[in-house]
Amino acid sequence: MPLYSHDKRLQEKVEAACQTFRNARILLITGPIGSGKTHLAKYVHTVTYEKTKAPFIEQHAATLTREQYISQIFGHRKGAFSDATKDFPGLVGMAANGTLCIDDCALLGHEIQAGLLRFIQEFRYRPLGDIRERQFQGRLILTSSASIQQLLDRKQLREDFAFRIKEMEIQLPALHHRKCDIQQLIQAFYTELKREVPHGYPLDQGQIANRAEKGLKGNFHELRNLIFMFMMNGKLPDLEAPHANNLHKTTLPRTGSLKSDLKQLEGALIARALEEGNRTPEQLCRALNIGRRALFYKLKEHKLKR
Repeated sequence: MPLYSHDKRLQEKVEAACQTFRNARILLITGPIGSGKTHLAKYVHTVTYEKTKAPFIEQHAATLTREQYISQIFGHRKGAFSDATKDFPGLVGMAANGTLCIDDCALLGHEIQAGLLRFIQEFRYRPLGDIRERQFQGRLILTSSASIQQLLDRKQLREDFAFRIKEMEIQLPALHHRKCDIQQLIQAFYTELKREVPHGYPLDQGQIANRAEKGLKGNFHELRNLIFMFMMNGKLPDLEAPHANNLHKTTLPRTGSLKSDLKQLEGALIARALEEGNRTPEQLCRALNIGRRALFYKLKEHKLKR
């Protein structure tokens, strides 16, 4: 998804995010679900570190538990607890000299937020079982679908935690505020999916744009999902269909990964090729642009029969 926009306000937000990230080393990206927060996080990381191979480590806040967050985030030394059979660098250690991105920071419990206060302020930490403090040389990005003020009103954030990050907040708009960019976004998503799904139906950009301009609750996730479904079925679901109002509930990877979805799509495309007449293995290989060995492997993998 391109971050360039015809909207000057959004361009300014992106530039401000890059500047904040370079100087403060902390960035909070907020915006509705599917507004491109993770993509912006990766973009500012890339811009900041330019051509270096600095790591970008992403973790969803829901996976960080109250019982284990110190080890998960800061790492541990061998013998720190019964199952610690070797040293573990933790997320901070893995992101050293790079970027640690914690998605949906509102899901961090208050105890975890308290444990992160000094780290956020000084970038110092101590792995579990270690007596030596370490200095984090990287940068930190937090994302949230709600603004700082909304999270405070809902009591999801501690005040002291919020005060440390509130000045670094960048808010992204929903898709319906980016109508001038819809055509460009559609083309970008289609180009991305086309590389991964070369045998899908060709896109009717007008149909997708018309649907997108009517409003998509899932924002970019749903737009990408619509393109995915069109490539798979050659048409969009009828808005009057019972499931049409729930399109935003269908899921595609939010970070740009297509692994699980491609497996399902791959099976559907092979099944469609099988239904298009009594083809020989060679004809199927040509139609799917794969080798004979790969064909039989995939038939077995997807439990399909010729």
